[in-house]
Amino acid sequence: MVLDGNAGLPREVLGNKGYGIDMMRRHGLPVPPAFCLTTEVGAQYLADPEATIKAIWNDVLDRVRWLEAQTSRTFGRDRVRCWSACGPVRRARCPG
Repeated sequence: MVLDGNAGLPREVLGNKGYGIDMMRRHGLPVPPAFCLTTEVGAQYLADPEATIKAIWNDVLDRVRWLEAQTSRTFGRDRVRCWSACGPVRRARCPG
């Protein structure tokens, strides 16, 4: 799910971080481009990790390419890289 301020989905679907990012973008705060996997995908992953990864992988790659285009950065391929993090204690860093 692209978090561009127009997702229009509740916290229960986007998760706390996704909802917060979408709200900040909706209100015009300078938040880097982002996407998230919904809580439904998270629940599916917990039930069947392998099948879920197979089902969503191409969509995730599409969103990563979208992020790369939005930020003029790459994820792990070039000198100027963009870092992202998942989980409550990791920091996200995306230069630029």
